[in-house]
Amino acid sequence: FRWSQSGTGPGQAAADWAYKVAGWRKVVAIGSDYVGGLEVNGSFARVFCSLGGRVVQELWPPLGTADFAPFITQIDRSADAVIEFTPAADGLRFGRQYIEYGLKIPLMDLYAQVTDEGNLAQYGDASLGWYSTIHYTALIDTPENKRFLAAWEKKHHRVPFDNAADGYVGAKAIVEALKVVSGKVEDKEGFMAAMRKLEFDSPKGVVRLDHFQNGVQPQYVRKVERVGNALVNTPIKMYPNFSQFGPWTPEEFMKYPAWSDFKGKMTDCAKVLGK
Repeated sequence: FRWSQSGTGPGQAAADWAYKVAGWRKVVAIGSDYVGGLEVNGSFARVFCSLGGRVVQELWPPLGTADFAPFITQIDRSADAVIEFTPAADGLRFGRQYIEYGLKIPLMDLYAQVTDEGNLAQYGDASLGWYSTIHYTALIDTPENKRFLAAWEKKHHRVPFDNAADGYVGAKAIVEALKVVSGKVEDKEGFMAAMRKLEFDSPKGVVRLDHFQNGVQPQYVRKVERVGNALVNTPIKMYPNFSQFGPWTPEEFMKYPAWSDFKGKMTDCAKVLGK
């Protein structure tokens, strides 16, 4: 039972927003060179191509890259934007070096690893206007998130990030399913049946599971802005009820090439869409 996240959601939502709202038609895709990078960037390319956009260049820095110069200096400056997925410490290093090289091309951070709240203060105002997509931001303006935010900040003295909301949702799902079976956790089948039927409001928004026991939840497009003395990720677009399959049915989704086949082919929309 996966109440946290899937690899495809942020890229799919970002692609829809990039094409329909931002008006981007040509993007450079940068992704850490492992299966996660292929899935996250590939999910963007698949939706972007289906709408009429195109990835004009793909770059694959290895995980653990310390110096992104060989990749940043290759970026096609004629592109409308750069979309990237560089997780964990790689994201912080990429963000710093993107600024150091003076790139002014709009940046869309898939999965919000560059624009993690803990990183923004290190970038300063140079990160203003960067975009990201993920299933949570502390600035979600709902009573449920405000309650969570107040409790988290009181205990931890910092802003919660997406994994904090994921952990809370997973724990709440367990509690809600236990209520249905009157605390009889030994009733394994009853407990699992209860969890499959759950749907509840959360800091992330309304969450439930699909038929494959994977989370269906909102995806948020966020923009780095300054509020008072702090840099924050303001939600500017919310996609509700977003599943791992995005705009496709499970059957349609499974007809496309495997993520492992995407490397080196994202600039060819026919291959991305399995044609």
